[in-house]
Amino acid sequence: MSEPKNPPPITRARFEQLLEAYGAEPARWPEPERGPARALLARDPEAQRALREAAAFDRLLDDGSVALEPSAALRRAVAEIPLRAPPVVAAPWLLASFARSALAAALVLALGVLAGVATAADEPASADASGTAVATSGSDEQSAGAADEDSLDALVELAFNDGLDEEQTP
Repeated sequence: MSEPKNPPPITRARFEQLLEAYGAEPARWPEPERGPARALLARDPEAQRALREAAAFDRLLDDGSVALEPSAALRRAVAEIPLRAPPVVAAPWLLASFARSALAAALVLALGVLAGVATAADEPASADASGTAVATSGSDEQSAGAADEDSLDALVELAFNDGLDEEQTP
């Protein structure tokens, strides 16, 4: 891509943008804008003043040894910030936090009660307070034991594939 022989003239606003972005050294400016910027400098005293200010600022930044101290007014304004700021009230946050904690504890307690009621309904009707089955006669005990044994065998068979001795073909 070829560049035009006579690039368009640069405005003072664009020249000041170049100074702010790249500094006062023309070697840092974008190549296509160097020529028009130098032409503006040759004819515009305001652009020359802006270049001098940018050069002074560049020297200040490059020097680095200047330690700027804050003024007394700035120190006073910073010291007054806590006095002007509204006080922070922690009580509503604390109460809200306590309310959330109490609500969470109540929810966990309710879930525990529901789980207890649901599992208690599955237990046999002839259970005492300790959760052990109470046998009323010997025959009831034998039938309950046989039922438990059958269900345990079925669970073992499902869990360990105990009943699948040979491979099934489709």
